Amino acid sequence: MMTSDLDVSALPLSTTVRSLLAHPCDERLVSDLLFLERWEICPVPGSAAALRVSQIRRANPELAAAIRGELAPGNWKGAASCAAGMLD
Repeated sequence: MMTSDLDVSALPLSTTVRSLLAHPCDERLVSDLLFLERWEICPVPGSAAALRVSQIRRANPELAAAIRGELAPGNWKGAASCAAGMLD
């Protein structure tokens, strides 16, 4: 999936990820960053998803912490939408 092929629901929500994606990057990085964002907002059950998040966090702990801090429930207005299954 190339950045231009992303649908609206897959656009970056955090300024941290938006600034990273402003530079050329490969589709795996885009996929990992968007996955991590969504996970920080609304974790999904399953060992595969948890393993993927763990690997992303381990690869770049500072980036993961910045995303987590920016999208924490008190910091991001859309966090309450998780329970309803909707992401703004």
